[in-house]
Amino acid sequence: MLKQRTMYLDVAKGIGIILVVLGHMYQFFPYGGRVNSIIASVHMPLFLVISGYCVTVKAEESPSGFITKKFDRLIKPYFAFAVLSLLLYWPENAARTSAYVSGIFFANGISAHIDFNTPLWYLPFCFMGTCIFYWILRLSEHFSDVRKRIAAELLLTLAAIGLGYAIRHHYQRLPWSAELALMVQGLYLFGHWCKLLEGKIEKKWFGILIPAAFLLWVFGVKTNSFVDINAASFGSMRLFYMTAVAGVFLLLALAKGLAHVPVVRSVLSLCGKNSLYIMAFHIPTAMFAQDVVLGYMPKLIQQNFGCKNIIGISYQLICSIAVCLFVALLCKKTEKPRT
Repeated sequence: MLKQRTMYLDVAKGIGIILVVLGHMYQFFPYGGRVNSIIASVHMPLFLVISGYCVTVKAEESPSGFITKKFDRLIKPYFAFAVLSLLLYWPENAARTSAYVSGIFFANGISAHIDFNTPLWYLPFCFMGTCIFYWILRLSEHFSDVRKRIAAELLLTLAAIGLGYAIRHHYQRLPWSAELALMVQGLYLFGHWCKLLEGKIEKKWFGILIPAAFLLWVFGVKTNSFVDINAASFGSMRLFYMTAVAGVFLLLALAKGLAHVPVVRSVLSLCGKNSLYIMAFHIPTAMFAQDVVLGYMPKLIQQNFGCKNIIGISYQLICSIAVCLFVALLCKKTEKPRT
């Protein structure tokens, strides 16, 4: 059962990271355009919900142990990826170099910070959000009664969202997107509650929940303004949460279905297990796909490169992800085995 649960979560992450790569293909799907808006409504929320699903308070694990584990998992790779990206995109003057170096420590994806590889912003942001939610769960554990514990989780989450909202409207951006990490705690909570409810909802209810979620998601995408969490652009917070929760519910249902399709399951779970590497390197590999690999491709691909058609989009998507998976394989080969 645990293996099946892990598989469908890997499939969900695979779907999510493919949407991330597609969402950053601005030559095909312009920033703020219709397709980009649809993708942005669910791709980052999906990863946040999965993060909330995976956060667990263990009696044998101290808070410092949990934070250290997440630091090793997210922040150490962040700095490694950021330095490597800076070397690949070495700026043209000392002033720009200084801005990039300081931006690595500030860790926001906004302009003049880490815009040489913007997706890296997510790693420190996710670290902050996960640690905050861990403390929400840890404080709620003081209540032995399930109802009181759930009520405490909800109240603490709402307090975190309110604090983040107040900070965002009275101050400039905080390091590691701390204010945004507070504002999205509701998605972590939704993921946590999904785990609690898993297997307890009868299948017949999905015939009602899935169409309802689809209608809510479509309404939210059409009604709310463009969502970009990194840019602190949520539009209406109510519509943001409604759209994100409905859209993620649909993606998780899709992932559960695809987890039973052998070939599709294998490809998506491979992408999901290596989503960290794809997140970190898909921008540089897009240039690699154009400057290095394209010359060795058949004429049909060369002629359609950059064209908004199935060949042009598929080539960049597949090539970028394939190179990222190759990088992931190389990195894992050189890792020392854990003792």
